[in-house]
Amino acid sequence: MIKVVKSYTITYVYAGIEQKATFRADKDGNFLVKDFHPSYCKISDVPSLDNAKTIKEILEIIKRFSYNARAEITAINGIPKYFYYKTKIRKDIKKRAGLIDDFIGKQCTEIFTEHIEPILIKKKWFITRSHIGIPVLAYINKNNEWANIPECNDEKVIEYMCNSFLNKFGLGSDNRFYNFFNYLSQEELEKKGLYKEQ
Repeated sequence: MIKVVKSYTITYVYAGIEQKATFRADKDGNFLVKDFHPSYCKISDVPSLDNAKTIKEILEIIKRFSYNARAEITAINGIPKYFYYKTKIRKDIKKRAGLIDDFIGKQCTEIFTEHIEPILIKKKWFITRSHIGIPVLAYINKNNEWANIPECNDEKVIEYMCNSFLNKFGLGSDNRFYNFFNYLSQEELEKKGLYKEQ
């Protein structure tokens, strides 16, 4: 598997619309795919990037194609270009964000252990993943089959606890405790029998 180490987003104007194209390079600087698909453009009018070897060459070709030569690299690895090279600031922000994540994770674990876990144990509920990978609460019904828990007050209490806590950080979700679950250790939940997979 080839690992993408750098992606460049070029913003350009064509057909009166600002458009974006992303190009990904491996660790040796080789571009993995140099496809260019502008909207509202005939395929025959799309310039070929086959001979371009560097991002600068790709940019020059797109500039010649773009209205008024308006084309520039606007993001590197999804980070705005003007901020990408401020590595000291980015590292500092990442470090501080990590401290916040650690704090939120610790608090989520404590809330789960003190308030949610007793409900799950009492009701014989557990956490699993839906067919699209979203964490959901489930139980084993009378027919000995896995099922979503019936709508009830305990389920609403769990949903409210998770979302009201995370909303304080702007991390709430309409999707029950999807975001909350991401802060918990799946391994620990499995040990306690509170997480199962079919």
